[in-house]
Amino acid sequence: MNTNEKIIELKNNGKTYSEIAIFLGITKGSVSGRIARMRANGVTHDNARKPCEPSKYGKRSSSGVSKNITDQLIALKPNQCRYIIGDIGKESSHFCGKKTKDGKAYCDHHEKICHMKIDKEEN
Repeated sequence: MNTNEKIIELKNNGKTYSEIAIFLGITKGSVSGRIARMRANGVTHDNARKPCEPSKYGKRSSSGVSKNITDQLIALKPNQCRYIIGDIGKESSHFCGKKTKDGKAYCDHHEKICHMKIDKEEN
């Protein structure tokens, strides 16, 4: 049995790319690449793409972020604060939206929270 056949067998048995890589002594990227090439050549396996479990937080975009928060981000204007207030997985989360300066991503208050200055100690 060649490596590709072993990969197909292991994947059909529910193994992850990482588990297959460890079993075969190759990298996870190598497993991923081989499976991608097999798909491109019409060779597939039963568990090639399992549907994702529904999110307990509602619909999500392909990036995994709540569509509500994605829509809010798209609606923000260039000079509005992009600091997320609340839990990103909850519908109640939102962006600050206050005015920013000089094309920065955050308002002054959230800029101080996100970007701390490091004092250089002199020896």
